[in-house]
Amino acid sequence: MRLGASALADGLEFQAYAALIGICANPAPDDGETPMPTYVCYTAADRLTAEQRSRIATAITTAHSEEALAPRYLVQVMFQEFGPSRNYIGGAPVPSRQFWVRGDIRSGRTDAQRTRLQLRIAREVGEIAGSSPSDMWVYINELLPVNMVEFGHVLPQPGHENEWLGQLPKDLREHLTKLENS
Repeated sequence: MRLGASALADGLEFQAYAALIGICANPAPDDGETPMPTYVCYTAADRLTAEQRSRIATAITTAHSEEALAPRYLVQVMFQEFGPSRNYIGGAPVPSRQFWVRGDIRSGRTDAQRTRLQLRIAREVGEIAGSSPSDMWVYINELLPVNMVEFGHVLPQPGHENEWLGQLPKDLREHLTKLENS
């Protein structure tokens, strides 16, 4: 783990990279509806196969569900690829083996939960992608649930998902239940 000025510099470089590819550091569409939790995986172009992307999406979904104690139907995983000369660390092009995962999640988890979640994602995604631990970077950004709308409804506080689900329209509730059990 990097601490101090080095960690700050790494974070700023990631923000610069995110801006370069058109994603702001704290993404929020103009309509204010940010689906949560959302994990974006950043890799070199053509680094992952479709099968690896599917396994990574499943690993992140399972890790978030088990460590953050949230329903699987709330987890979204996206992939963003970058080409040569599109990302630099310390002024040098990034090696193609480098892998970033950025997760925007609801606030309310303990430090221990977030640490377990980050380390698990780093380990499991790294194994699937063939990345060494030193090539894995995982960022977790917390947002207040009241600032998020998903499936057309403001999200509940962590731990109140079942009550929230019970108040949704029947067709949506059935759809989400199917996702949870798939």
